[in-house]
Amino acid sequence: MVGWIPLGLFAILARRTNAQVMSDPRIAREYTAVVRELSDLARSQNITLTSIGPYHVDEWTRVSAEEAVELVMSSPLTGSQSSHSAFQDVQKGMATEFSACVGPMLEDARIRAVPLKKTEALYAALMGLEDSLKVESL
Repeated sequence: MVGWIPLGLFAILARRTNAQVMSDPRIAREYTAVVRELSDLARSQNITLTSIGPYHVDEWTRVSAEEAVELVMSSPLTGSQSSHSAFQDVQKGMATEFSACVGPMLEDARIRAVPLKKTEALYAALMGLEDSLKVESL
């Protein structure tokens, strides 16, 4: 989730494929910042980060911010032909699963006093986009 959620947020809001998100230096820099925010929440719950599939979040959070960006930009996702599932939902005019998975995380972060400012901003933008999809489909 620490790697998957920010990829989805950026893919939807920038209207980019996974490869386009991970290979854009500006987005990769902000992506790693959100990964680090979410990793702080995981650590506050004593959850050990691991590297699963293309999401090497454990490594991305142990190195400097600059090194993390370089690692993200050389990850297997930069050559991917895939689009994030949530981006696919938005392209179809459908709501994503993010309110069910990110909403509770943000509430937990508030309770634990773990700041997730970037995640909150991206989530708010996504919820605004989803609201517009619902209005357009009426």
